[in-house]
This record gives sequence, C-alpha cells and structure tokens, in this order.
Amino acid sequence: MACWPHPIKAIIFDNDGTFLDTIGIYVEAINKVIGKPMSQDFINRVNGMDANSVAKKAIEEYQLNITIEEFNSRRDIFLSDLLIDSQPFPGVVELAKRFKKKGYKIGLATSDDSSRTKIKFTNKPDILPIFDVIMTCDDVKQAKPNPEIFIECSKKLGISDPSNVIVFEDAINGIKAANGAGMASAFFANEKS
Repeated sequence: MACWPHPIKAIIFDNDGTFLDTIGIYVEAINKVIGKPMSQDFINRVNGMDANSVAKKAIEEYQLNITIEEFNSRRDIFLSDLLIDSQPFPGVVELAKRFKKKGYKIGLATSDDSSRTKIKFTNKPDILPIFDVIMTCDDVKQAKPNPEIFIECSKKLGISDPSNVIVFEDAINGIKAANGAGMASAFFANEKS
C-alpha cells in the first residue's frame, strides 16, 4: 500500500528552514530586537508565520512596548546584512534539480516577502531557474497556517488537483497549511526543527 494514494506532479518547497538555512539568521535578528534569546517553544510556535504575525506574538510574549511596525523595522536592520549570505541546505539544490529533471513542476512558497526573498538569492542566481513559480506573502492575503499560499502556488504551477502536490516544510504551521490545502506533506527535519 502506498503512503499517498495520488500521483505526484509537483513539489513545493518552503524556503526558510527547508530550502535555505536561514532560521538562525531570523532568530539572531529577533533576539536582538527583544533583547534576550527567545525560548525554543516560542520559536517553534511562530516558525513559518509571516513577519507581522511573528512581531505581534513576540511583542505579546516578551511584553515589548513597541508597535509591530517598529519591531519589523528594527529586525530588518539586522536582517539586511545577514540574509545576503543565506545558503541552501546540503543536498537540497541537487534534490530539486533531480525532481525537475524527472518532469515535476517545482515551486517555492515562502511566508517572507518578495524583497527579502530576492536578497536571499542575490548571490545564488543559478538556483532561481529551478523554480517554475515563486510565491511570497505578497502574493496572498493570509499567511501559513492558512493554506492559501500552497493552493495559489499549485494553480500557478498548472496543477488543479491539490492531491497531486507534495510540500516540503520545516514548520508545523507549514505542515498544517499543506494538509489544509489537501496536499501531501513531508516534514523537513533540520537540526533546529
């Protein structure tokens, strides 16, 4: 018996923590804004959420007296220098290329915005052609764990049946979004997950 009874025609990768090893960069930047290290429990709860949701939850959790906009502005100052050196996880580029060579459609669906996503790939222009579609939080109304980003990415890949898609994710919020979309999901366990 197969573990997923539907043919897979497309693969969608989450970016941060799945394709690119950037979670540590975000943790470092947010720790600087809050002034102390976040708990691992808090990191797990917000991993995969969009920037505004993370900021809102961090402000509440750590009782910060700043607005969401101020939080994000301070975080972005730290991020701008750090993200340009983002690196893919070992083997993930080769895996995506192998899928593409076998005829699968390849998408990237990230909770980050398009400007930061571009920064992350600035020094890696040879990677971008792997993706047939790149979706960011700018392309949807609701962020993960809402399934909208995976549904829209699938449509742009030309896949009308979500059961023909598998999503690679490192965050519980991303797995919830993929499953909510009716897609197969694979949890990408990195050392920080």
